[in-house]
Amino acid sequence: MINRFSGKARHTPRRMTFTLACTVLTMAVGQTATAGDLQVSVTGVRDDAGAIRIALYHEASTFLKAGEEHAAMFRKAGPGDLTFIFGGLPGGRYAVAIYHDQNANGELDTNLLGIPLEGIAFSEGATATFSAPSFDDAAIMVPTEGQARTQARLSY
Repeated sequence: MINRFSGKARHTPRRMTFTLACTVLTMAVGQTATAGDLQVSVTGVRDDAGAIRIALYHEASTFLKAGEEHAAMFRKAGPGDLTFIFGGLPGGRYAVAIYHDQNANGELDTNLLGIPLEGIAFSEGATATFSAPSFDDAAIMVPTEGQARTQARLSY
């Protein structure tokens, strides 16, 4: 904007905000994407009772700890196979834990010995024999660009 009295350009807050926004936009357009996707195929869903709950972990220290998930989602259960996609992930190692919450109580039900009463699965085919698998057993590498895929079969 030109000041009528001095003939010099003056910078108003509105003009400065517009200039800053254009600069940020130009910088963002010039950068490459640094996020990948993880597609998780859950197989062996027994029935349509309840929901399939899936949790994504990014660190071994938080693996299977309630409230420590990097991301989580759920979907109404349906017999057969379901696919979940976690998008926009920073590249790195991730592990997925899944369970079929058949009674829709939001918890993995277990017996007195801690053995799951509902279907469970882990990424990369990791299995729970006498205890849950480790993060390393279930880990999958997600690229900084593109998509990684893993499959997990529910075990009841």
